[in-house]
Amino acid sequence: IDEVIEQYRAEKPAERGDRQDLLSLLLAGVDSETGSTMDAEQVRDEVIAIMLAGTETSATTLSWIFHEIGRHPEVEARVHAEVDSVVGSRPVRPEDIPALTYTHDVFQEALRLHSPLLFTRRALAPLTLGGISIPAGAELAYSPYALHRDPVLFPDPGVFDPDRWQKGAKERSRTHSYVPFGAGQHKCIGDSFAVAEILTAVATVARRWHLKPAPGITVRELPAGIPQPSELPMIPVARKVQHSSHTSDEIPQ
Repeated sequence: IDEVIEQYRAEKPAERGDRQDLLSLLLAGVDSETGSTMDAEQVRDEVIAIMLAGTETSATTLSWIFHEIGRHPEVEARVHAEVDSVVGSRPVRPEDIPALTYTHDVFQEALRLHSPLLFTRRALAPLTLGGISIPAGAELAYSPYALHRDPVLFPDPGVFDPDRWQKGAKERSRTHSYVPFGAGQHKCIGDSFAVAEILTAVATVARRWHLKPAPGITVRELPAGIPQPSELPMIPVARKVQHSSHTSDEIPQ
């Protein structure tokens, strides 16, 4: 990434042209208060953050959602019923997202089961945490993956149960017991966008397709920033859905 940044910086304006790719936009960005541009290290950090936090995490979470829906036909049936009711045969719209309540519960449960392995924070001042003295500058690590599988916080933690997120459920009442996006002032700034993006993708697929697990495949978690499926072959089967206004044509596989 550093080498690519240097190549971009070395280009003359005529060579750069009207390129509108992400890296060009980052290099051209100007701070509205100071009038300065980002240095190479800042640009690199932004590129890495977008590559990892903005693409890999969403794609991996979607994979686990489709995996869990495929393993639980009763969950798939409820997701399809909700999507048919809210979206129908048209494209998903932003105003549909709040109404996809059960689909959101499925998203939360999949992310609980397959959470990021580790987050880190740095102590800015000396403090005592859980009876342990922490010096200023110390690096602290905590595991959302372990937290979200704590049986005290989530009964039967290994069970995929979207209903645990229904309004009034015990799991919802515990502050900071569910932190896949972190918490506090350093919480992921893309959390709301990620939810909208992922629910849109799930609803778009669910309104047209069943995704069936390929037979004979054992899907395992592979360690990564957010655990990834070892492999996830699925068989798409077109749905024939009856809507209130019309019947959609069956889509050829």
